[in-house]
Amino acid sequence: ATGDQLTYQWQKKVSGGSWVNAGTNSASFTIANASPSDNGTKVKCIVTDKYGDQITSNEATLTVSYTQLAITKNLTDKRTATDEPALFAVTAQGDQLSYQWQKKVSGGSWTNTGTNAASYTIQSVQVADDGTMVRCIITDKYGEQVISNEVTLTVGYTPLEIIQNLSDVTVNRGEDVVFSITAVGDGLTYRWYLKESGGSWFSVGDNLPEFTLTNVSPEDNGKMVKCVVHDKYDNDTNSVYAHVTVNYTPLEITKNISDVNVNRGEDVTFSITAAGDGLIYGWQVKEPDSGWEPVGDNSPAFAIADITPEYDGAMVKCIVWDKYGDSVNSVYAHVTVNYTPLSITTNPSNKTVARGTAAQFTIAATGDQLTYQWQKK
Repeated sequence: ATGDQLTYQWQKKVSGGSWVNAGTNSASFTIANASPSDNGTKVKCIVTDKYGDQITSNEATLTVSYTQLAITKNLTDKRTATDEPALFAVTAQGDQLSYQWQKKVSGGSWTNTGTNAASYTIQSVQVADDGTMVRCIITDKYGEQVISNEVTLTVGYTPLEIIQNLSDVTVNRGEDVVFSITAVGDGLTYRWYLKESGGSWFSVGDNLPEFTLTNVSPEDNGKMVKCVVHDKYDNDTNSVYAHVTVNYTPLEITKNISDVNVNRGEDVTFSITAAGDGLIYGWQVKEPDSGWEPVGDNSPAFAIADITPEYDGAMVKCIVWDKYGDSVNSVYAHVTVNYTPLSITTNPSNKTVARGTAAQFTIAATGDQLTYQWQKK
């Protein structure tokens, strides 16, 4: 500021409060060691000259950057067998945190324990520790504190028990099926076993409470699955046996094609009946002295219209596929075409006749339903 013989009166106002005088008669004012409680404080200065004239500065706001003290993950109760460690851990946010762990035995008072760390371990739990309560007091650099929840240590053995067992499954061919089990106990491990129909049990899967049978096939039908659960004290318990039923229709031809005997010029249809899932039909024909050629469309029937002598001696077959890629072949159906080959057995012969007499020409031929058209030149 400019003026004659200036004096300065600083004022501050905390959030929700009134303006109060602060600082010294100086052109500067310092808030030492700003804390979260100073966040949002407003500051202004009244400047007075020797004539009593005054001017007031604008209001400035102080923002204190800090991390709000809070517990982000609290403690949980512990169940621990004797001679085992019991670990308690808390997660908190804030600036320069320190931790004071406390425990209280049954009927006692809270006493300090542990070290300045986010976790506290009772190294070798004994029966006398049963019912011990634990908590943690967390302090940040500003002296603010937050206290965790109070949790209880239970010392003892958890009996091994399967509380959710396996059950039989019915699954479509090609699908995956998951077997899962729920058990209680201390330090559990899981061993899965599979048994094929008529076979012996063999080990499968990983040390997990579930086992997946992938891409189930007809060979899996009738298999059995079981799980043996083992605890840290060498106790075992067996699940029930889960039976696997695979839904699918075995691919087979239930009505085959058959040989045909047909007259030339007629229509003939070959048909097949098959069982299976998602069937596809592939028809093929093999004429004499040639290879198999695909014919027809994806249908359980194939027709030859207006059959010709070229089909005499031909063979027809059908390949049936299901949606799993399996295939089965029909029998070969043989084709016989009934017809008399057209042939002249006796040709017309030259004629010499007297004038005024008739000249007759004759022909002899073989064939079916013959017609004759004579011509002269």
